[in-house]
Amino acid sequence: MDYVPAKPALILAQHFSAIAAAGPIVGPIIACLWFGWLPALLWVVIGAVFIGGAHDFFALAASIRHRGTSIGEVIKKYMPGRSYKFFLIFVWLALEYVIITFTDITAHTFKTNIEGAAFGPGVAASSVLYLILAMIMGIALYRGKLALWKATIIFLPFLLGIYWLGPRLPNQFLAPLSALSVKQWDVLL
Repeated sequence: MDYVPAKPALILAQHFSAIAAAGPIVGPIIACLWFGWLPALLWVVIGAVFIGGAHDFFALAASIRHRGTSIGEVIKKYMPGRSYKFFLIFVWLALEYVIITFTDITAHTFKTNIEGAAFGPGVAASSVLYLILAMIMGIALYRGKLALWKATIIFLPFLLGIYWLGPRLPNQFLAPLSALSVKQWDVLL
């Protein structure tokens, strides 16, 4: 079984970040760039609330009814061998597609320089610092047994500082990041 107990607050945060990835963030940005603000708003309302929310609710309900197992384990119980394997292949391909898309979007964000915007190497620097901070917080929570509310109070100012500091780092720190091409960022990410 692939069940790992977690605190409800962490599960809620993970769920919100997961649903906010493909649909409600990338979709509206693309819709707004191509078609204006109304399609972006409709995408958020219809896509996130009615489609994404309903999908996630029923996936969570199915998981809860089966002792917190993953959808793969739930499907295994109800589908015969070949159908189950095709389902796993479909899920794997869909996840690969999403990972490749997000990686490429992120790599382009790291390389794009728009006058007056904090894109390019500054975004890359903020992202790297953010990942380091997340690892430190994870160690503090699970190895150091720090309470979640205390960790939030301690690490939130650091997070805000990272967002402020990243684009303002001196050029000698950002030069190695700006030298990478989009394809190199894809591989690195």
